[in-house]
Amino acid sequence: MNNQNGLILSHDINEIQDGLRDIIGYQTLQIPLWLQILFYIIIVSAILYWLYIKLWVNRKQASISIYELVSTRLKKLDLSLESKKFYLEYSELVKKYLEERLGLAILDKTAEELKEILSKDPKIQTTIAISLSKIFARADLAKFAKQDINFENKSQDILVTLQILNTLEDAIVAEEKAIEEAKKNNA
Repeated sequence: MNNQNGLILSHDINEIQDGLRDIIGYQTLQIPLWLQILFYIIIVSAILYWLYIKLWVNRKQASISIYELVSTRLKKLDLSLESKKFYLEYSELVKKYLEERLGLAILDKTAEELKEILSKDPKIQTTIAISLSKIFARADLAKFAKQDINFENKSQDILVTLQILNTLEDAIVAEEKAIEEAKKNNA
């Protein structure tokens, strides 16, 4: 047996075997019953909450028309936002409405491309196309040229847009009712 720096080294096999233990197989981890129940309650609660959000909240949102959604968001749009941020949100909302209600593919279009598309659409009056084109041109200046648009112009753009959307929605609803009536009369 050697002793180096307080370390005992042994070459005797009997001494080594005395320090060894048999390998014990896998042992199960015992989790208390109350902790298991708590875990299951948390899991079930999470699933129920997810179902509530998925079914109930989405059903409520589905019952709101795109017109109501866009109008509400436009009215709540913060006029004190930086011009670029304001017109990014504005453009997204109005283009989303025009895409869904009129079937126009305009989400990624510039003001010039938009003007051309709007002027060709038979559902949109020329004055509406011109007004929207002017607003989207101002929006492009704010978004891409970083031009600062004052509070009054932003406010006026929202008011004009809300009037335009109201006019478009009235025309679309009237057309949908006429189509529905025609289907009932033909049936």
